[in-house]
Amino acid sequence: MDKDDAVQASEKLHKAAEEVIKALAEKYRIPEYQEFIKEGRWYTYLLGMASRTLAKELGYWVLDGWNTAYDLHVWGFHEGKYAINHVKDAAILNENTIHTLIHDSLFYVIIHNINNEVAEAGKTHNVLKYDVPKT
Repeated sequence: MDKDDAVQASEKLHKAAEEVIKALAEKYRIPEYQEFIKEGRWYTYLLGMASRTLAKELGYWVLDGWNTAYDLHVWGFHEGKYAINHVKDAAILNENTIHTLIHDSLFYVIIHNINNEVAEAGKTHNVLKYDVPKT
């Protein structure tokens, strides 16, 4: 594997974590989500603040996952200083965190989409509910 693999892997892991933070922020309607609605976009500082707010609600695994992803974004993607083994090590160290983030968020997104489709079909209540487990 070459340097480009590490750069690309770093950014993909960061992007996945970013989408998870956004989905959880929407689910829990935290203040940072309200700020996103007002501003019309997610700023990096809002994602960092959201990860801290969510960590208080769900557990510090959220913050650990975000911090790792942001570290990869800066040093693996922008600066290109990490080799692929550094990216792999970060992913392995945070494997449970990353899997939990992705697993819980995917379930939320799927259920959210199903409920939206049901609402569009004229139903007035949510069919499915999924709460992210607290750690």
